[in-house]
Amino acid sequence: MATIKNHSSQSVNYRSKNHQHPIELELNEKIQLVLSLMKSHELEHFCPHAIRRKMLALSRCPLGPDSHQDDRMKIMRTVIALGNRVAFELLVKHSNSHRIISSLWVAVRNRGCQFLGPAIQEEVLKLVILALGDGTQLTRKVLVLYILQRMEKIYPLQATKTSVGHVVQILYRASCFEIIKRPGESCLMQLKEQYRKYIDLRREHDAQIISMALESGIRLSPEQWSSLLYGDQRHKSHMQSIIDKLNATNAPFDRLVDQLAKTLAEEQDFVHIADTIVHFRRLVQFEQHIEDGKYRYY
Repeated sequence: MATIKNHSSQSVNYRSKNHQHPIELELNEKIQLVLSLMKSHELEHFCPHAIRRKMLALSRCPLGPDSHQDDRMKIMRTVIALGNRVAFELLVKHSNSHRIISSLWVAVRNRGCQFLGPAIQEEVLKLVILALGDGTQLTRKVLVLYILQRMEKIYPLQATKTSVGHVVQILYRASCFEIIKRPGESCLMQLKEQYRKYIDLRREHDAQIISMALESGIRLSPEQWSSLLYGDQRHKSHMQSIIDKLNATNAPFDRLVDQLAKTLAEEQDFVHIADTIVHFRRLVQFEQHIEDGKYRYY
């Protein structure tokens, strides 16, 4: 982290504050805010290399008097995104993983869904592809029975009509099916064309489970998600891309910071990093100013 600190110092001395526009001064202060989050020994040891690399790049981008509006906005967004990611990493590190995972499966079951384990979940999804991958239309009941007949000999305890139906419900919540209504009869389900390959269906399935977690205020690292959903660590990048996409749309920064503040308050051993909450609060305020249109350049 010494490298980042040195570049940070260079950024501050790049030009005299007397020649800066007030908004440029404030924006450069926000850059320093994020950089300050990275200075603690605690953060240095857990933040992914990708974050530290982006921090270094950010420290080399001070705003000059002639900075273009687009450059300012790009730096603003980068500052907020990095602050969000650092807050997320802190929250994951200081959360009780056993309690969080237990809460996750409760949240999944409360939505009429179920995760049966990496191997059996994969088998169910592949059988959905086998049954509906060619555009076939089936009722939900017939689809569940089709899957069950092929699984009950291999997984006699886990594979039940209810458990298989709960896995299908995950796909239903993710809008993976076209629903064809029939007067006086059960609706038919047809797998949407974009989900007729396993890799595409699996991604939507994973995203739906992670989305349920975010809705319930549950956040796990890509490593934890890879272990839970696949039983290995080979899918970390896949999990990270889903998390990034969902965080951009479903997880307000202010709520994330509130969660982090609550978690740190419960862990007395980590009061020495609780001061970082002040920095995060200021970044949240900065983000809200942008959304309200208070930062405009002409």
